[in-house]
Amino acid sequence: MPIYDSDEHELLTEESVLTRDDASIENGILYLTDKKLIYEKKGSRKLLSAEPSKIYLMVPVYNIENVSSAVPVVKLFTKKRIRVEFREGTDLKYVEFSVKKPKIWVDEIKKWSSSARMSYMETIRRQDEEQFRRDLELTKAKSPRNNINMINLGTPRKGEPGYVKNDFNNQDTKDVVAVSKNLPENSCSVCPECGASVDKNSKFCKNCGAKLK
Repeated sequence: MPIYDSDEHELLTEESVLTRDDASIENGILYLTDKKLIYEKKGSRKLLSAEPSKIYLMVPVYNIENVSSAVPVVKLFTKKRIRVEFREGTDLKYVEFSVKKPKIWVDEIKKWSSSARMSYMETIRRQDEEQFRRDLELTKAKSPRNNINMINLGTPRKGEPGYVKNDFNNQDTKDVVAVSKNLPENSCSVCPECGASVDKNSKFCKNCGAKLK
């Protein structure tokens, strides 16, 4: 018997014959859980040797693409089969199993494979989003803050990220402006926003664009 995960539940089990690539394996048991489709070849004991049971096929149900059944017209003493198509890497493969009640197997496999596929895709989506978030945080940590998601349009104005007040030897900008009022009429003035020197007759600061008059 296969070893299941702690949160895995067995749904169906039946002695069966597996056919794959025109080769059949007798004396096996087919298992369906809410996570996997498993075929286990039975072990054997001979006079001088023994062979343990072996898991011959294990397919996650979210990789199952399609399942169908085939029931002969003459049902008595005939083999009823199910065909399971599944993804193995990038390849689409199939196996067939002989079962007594193919409809039950087909219905259960379809139900659980559809549910598991949606759950699997949602898990992949969340993992991708989490990876994107981690990559973005790493990029922000390695780069200057004002270079992330920002277009540099010149020197930041007061109140904007990156704004740095010019203290001019620890004097407040207001003091600098007060001093500038005593300068000659045609001399330079000081921008009240960034502290840069500006022409007395200028209406706007050439450094930060603030209105002067």
